[in-house]
Amino acid sequence: MKLKTPIKSLAVGITATLATIAMLSTSAQAAILSGTVILSDLLAGNSYQLGDKLFDNFRAFSTIETGGANGPEADEIFVFGEIAGSAYNLLFQSALWNVTSGQTIDTTFQYDVTVLDPNQWIDKVDLELKTYGTNGTGFITITDRVDLLDPGSGSVNLLATSTSPFDSVIKDVIPHQKKISVTKDIALVGGTNGMASISLINQSVHQTTPESSIVLGILAVAGMGLTVKVKKLKTTITRVG
Repeated sequence: MKLKTPIKSLAVGITATLATIAMLSTSAQAAILSGTVILSDLLAGNSYQLGDKLFDNFRAFSTIETGGANGPEADEIFVFGEIAGSAYNLLFQSALWNVTSGQTIDTTFQYDVTVLDPNQWIDKVDLELKTYGTNGTGFITITDRVDLLDPGSGSVNLLATSTSPFDSVIKDVIPHQKKISVTKDIALVGGTNGMASISLINQSVHQTTPESSIVLGILAVAGMGLTVKVKKLKTTITRVG
């Protein structure tokens, strides 16, 4: 009987310690990263910030291979960002996106993009195959489905292939958005007698500072029911980028 109390206390102590470790682990995941990171860090719950753009909620990662191909896992894909004028580029890099005859690789994942600056809106999205090669029957297709989250609804579909000039595509986002969700599908096919490889992929969002009348139109689409006479507005616009 004397042993029950120490054992019970020990069990309670272990439970409390495990709970503390779990809380610390969850807290440690909630970080905002920059520079060059690996995709698995972002899938673990971290975010990536580039200027006023927050890339977060990375999820639903998978890589499917056939024919003996060896596609990348999440910890074998590097992610980094760069700003070029009004374009905020998020780049994905891996040496393992390559196939030969009879092989395929299909990598998919999702993430969200949020504009933190209240004066900026996403007005365009684009997709580009940056560094790639094919021969014979080999080919590459990358598709992005961009879901519009704020305001309104709908989606913009981007398709880039390993056939120039279709290796890059840019589309308008209407209405302009504060938040979008991107579903990315990267497919490489070797075919009956070929090869395909890609090591660098660029996905960009472009920003704009809309005039006051456009802002009111966006708010109206969002169903906010605002009635304002534009001529009476005196607004100072600071253009960024």
